[in-house]
Amino acid sequence: SNEDIDLQKLNFECFVRGPPAKGKISTYVECKDSFRGITLNKETGELNWITDYFLAGTYSFKIIAEDNDPLDPKTDEKEFSVTINNVNRAPKLIEVANQSVDESKNIQTIDLSDISIIKNPNKTKLPDQDIDIQNISYNCFYDLVKDSKVETKENCTSLKGVVFDKNEGILDWIPDFNQSGTYEFKVVGQDDDPNPKSDFKIFSIEVKNVNRPPKLKKINSLTSLEGQPIEPINSSDEFTNDDKDIDNEVIKYSCFYDSSIDSIVKESDGNDCLKLSGVSFNSTKGEINWTPDFNQAGEYEFKIVGTDGGTIVLDNG
Repeated sequence: SNEDIDLQKLNFECFVRGPPAKGKISTYVECKDSFRGITLNKETGELNWITDYFLAGTYSFKIIAEDNDPLDPKTDEKEFSVTINNVNRAPKLIEVANQSVDESKNIQTIDLSDISIIKNPNKTKLPDQDIDIQNISYNCFYDLVKDSKVETKENCTSLKGVVFDKNEGILDWIPDFNQSGTYEFKVVGQDDDPNPKSDFKIFSIEVKNVNRPPKLKKINSLTSLEGQPIEPINSSDEFTNDDKDIDNEVIKYSCFYDSSIDSIVKESDGNDCLKLSGVSFNSTKGEINWTPDFNQAGEYEFKIVGTDGGTIVLDNG
């Protein structure tokens, strides 16, 4: 009832003491709506409180009732406590778009962050904090199957060239020339609550093959006699010392010649080395053998072209 034993109207006052801040003493303050959701009906003594997510802790309340006797008003008071249990909310990570990149090129740097919006005007958060203003730590995993499922087995940092910041959720990568393919990544963000919660995002990065041309070894000029076999000339790749290029692609060789010493040899059927009497040429090994006859004295300029098996044409052709 809102009347006392003398049927006098009561007026209610409410005071609350919250959990003390670190190094401070908590004191009673008047219950007001400005105290984050508290309302008190002073005529009925009804107390309501809609708590927000930043009020976990134990609160002491004191409600004082005073009658309206004009000569000798009397009061009574009751104290009680309310414990608000913490409710942890999971991070909400930003969406990450799929992307593609050429071998040896930097991916578009990926920066995971939390996109939650705090409605409490007295609270602000950093990008790598969740809606409860808890710090997020990140972990990154990958596999080679594009199926929107990535198990937490292979860590991203086991991929050559990958750099990942666990505190800021930043992923960077310059894939090398042996890493073409499609990679699916999963980044997990977890808050630091005693009962942690997490969110994750899955995205793919396609590393497109970049074909590198063979680089043939330099071949020195030589002098020979008519009727005598020349010293065999053998071409190979400078990087691999083999008949495969740096991309491990098999090299196919072609040979051309002319009689003008001008560092220019046209690539045409008419200039094919095999049209020169006595020449044999192995297109698989890039090897020239020649025993010039007694009518072939002179200077000859040769050109050997090595072509890989790649299907991608560079900008320069």
